Amino acid sequence: VGSSTTTNVQSNNFTLDVGSGGTISQGTLGSSVVIPASVGSSMVLLETKTLSTAVANMDFNLTSYTTYNQYFFLFRDMKTAVDSTFRGVLGLINGTFKTSAGEYRTPVDKAYYDGGSTSGRNNDNSNTAIMQVPSVESTNSGACGTMYLFQPRNSTVKTFSYFDAASYTTDNTVYRTNGAGLRTNEEDNTHVRFNYNNGNSNTTSGTIIMYGIKDA
Repeated sequence: VGSSTTTNVQSNNFTLDVGSGGTISQGTLGSSVVIPASVGSSMVLLETKTLSTAVANMDFNLTSYTTYNQYFFLFRDMKTAVDSTFRGVLGLINGTFKTSAGEYRTPVDKAYYDGGSTSGRNNDNSNTAIMQVPSVESTNSGACGTMYLFQPRNSTVKTFSYFDAASYTTDNTVYRTNGAGLRTNEEDNTHVRFNYNNGNSNTTSGTIIMYGIKDA
């Protein structure tokens, strides 16, 4: 095998340095080159959104990523203009976001501890969002956590979520919120929206990273 080969894959030029035994020791692939999960990582970075100004909603369009059935979202330092609840909802291709009562089944478990004698847990369930993180205050570091979303584009099955998050309040209480969500209708959910209090409180800063997870 020669020491260097130049080729073209999906209109992205790259150079491979191949050593003895066929080992690729150096090379860069273009962003549109698809690597099977059996070759590379099964989790692929798709988008990163970092706020520079306050917004009501942060939206992700899944129609740009048709090769994935599962998605993973990482959010950090999601701050709110007023004390509120951080939420995730699903939307359709026609621009309609599902936020009405009864469109989700989302049991939420919230544990808390203030560093002293106060601790416990309670439920903070939702039927209007597929993810819900309560007890986020405007004066603190916001919400940090993750959410898995399963088969949102498959219109023959219901979409599930699983999420885990942390928040902190001015009385020195740390909250750990985790739960699972279900979209009650079987639909092609093309968009994911994150906001505070259904967009009624602006998100003032933060970063959300979306990954796609390959089946194969």
